[in-house]
Amino acid sequence: MSPTAPDIGIIVPTIDEAARIGGLLRYLRWAAGINNQSVELIVVDGGSQDDTRDIARAAGADQVLSASRGRARQLNAGAAAAASPVLYFLHADARPDPDFLSHIAAAIAGGLGCGCLRLRFVDPPAVLRFHSWLVRLRWLMVRFGD
Repeated sequence: MSPTAPDIGIIVPTIDEAARIGGLLRYLRWAAGINNQSVELIVVDGGSQDDTRDIARAAGADQVLSASRGRARQLNAGAAAAASPVLYFLHADARPDPDFLSHIAAAIAGGLGCGCLRLRFVDPPAVLRFHSWLVRLRWLMVRFGD
């Protein structure tokens, strides 16, 4: 990694996430501080009709981009804009464990090129609670999303 690049670029695709994006970005900055990591927060909005973009800027997003609606297009736009070679993709309704950045740094130091982390959802329906339980298993078929 370049000494000037953030340790990790965190890319969050959004569509009408005004109720969640501010809390997520504040949480991610807090987690970066306790893990002594530098992060670049990139929000890629797919055409929200609410105040998602303004709230993201106010909550400390480094970049707030607009892209065509569609998760793949949004994630690709965020990846292309990131200064860090290390990328973490996260949805606005998910929260990684507070020490997630340390786990990512350790995985990279150990030579891993990709991976996924456990997460929890904010106010999830039953199907997402089940999915977040499944990701603790080491089976590729149950890896999804973030």
